[in-house]
Amino acid sequence: MRKTFIIFACALLVACHHEKPQQETAEATEEQQLPYAEATDIQRLIGTKWYITHPEYRDSVTISFSDTVFSQTHYWHKGDTCTGEYSYYLCDSIPSEFDFAAVGKSRRGTCMIYYNDKTDDCNWLKILSITDDSLTLYYKTLDPSSVVGANPGTSYVYRRIK
Repeated sequence: MRKTFIIFACALLVACHHEKPQQETAEATEEQQLPYAEATDIQRLIGTKWYITHPEYRDSVTISFSDTVFSQTHYWHKGDTCTGEYSYYLCDSIPSEFDFAAVGKSRRGTCMIYYNDKTDDCNWLKILSITDDSLTLYYKTLDPSSVVGANPGTSYVYRRIK
């Protein structure tokens, strides 16, 4: 029995080892195949507020922007709310880590990079389009294990309310 367990454990380790490079390749390919993103000047975001209702959860989210802070309030369908404020900046490529020196200085780009100081993780949103009425964002996290309340790799269309 012990010999069977050791053989099974070794086979499992080998299988897991071979899957990891495929996942990394899939992630790199996904990033290369993202839809066209619109370069945005931070002035188009500052002072705006946007709203979305997630039909699958019946929850809604508002997001708003200052020149250095991205705010997000999640309204759970059971009545609770959760608000987070995150430092952010715009850039044209997805970094491997958050660049604190770029906050308030990097003012144009196709990606919004933001930092959650409570969980010490960095996430990004690809700005697919922005009009007077709507903001379409593609959400992705740099640390998939940190995702809470969002589906990584999904586009969301927000409606402007301010």
